[in-house]
Amino acid sequence: MALDTSTGNRLLDGLPKAVLAELRPCLDAVDLPLRSRLECQNQNGTHAYFPTAGIASVVTSGREFPGSEAGMAGHEGMTGTSLILGDDRSMHDVVVQVAGQRWRMETDAFRAAMEISDVRRRSLASRSKC
Repeated sequence: MALDTSTGNRLLDGLPKAVLAELRPCLDAVDLPLRSRLECQNQNGTHAYFPTAGIASVVTSGREFPGSEAGMAGHEGMTGTSLILGDDRSMHDVVVQVAGQRWRMETDAFRAAMEISDVRRRSLASRSKC
């Protein structure tokens, strides 16, 4: 996946080109197979993921509705709601439901990126659509 003009992820592609260029060194292309666990509830996450293909499901782990799907992230957004909100621990499990490619960014790099107003605004907007 080349980051020259389009990443394939609408959240990233909506950033100003200068901001995307600043983030480019922090983004790694990865292929994730079906059922890969991206986040585990109450555990520290290691990465934020920006899908270009495939879908990740946010899964609740409550007593009344164990394993219920609470949301999805595809090429329009990202995973890592807890990181967006400034928390280290994931609120839910996040599992790959449709295998595909993603950009990933380590949590420390994502926290630094959230200091950039365009990144913060787009990340928060992506969560409001869930």
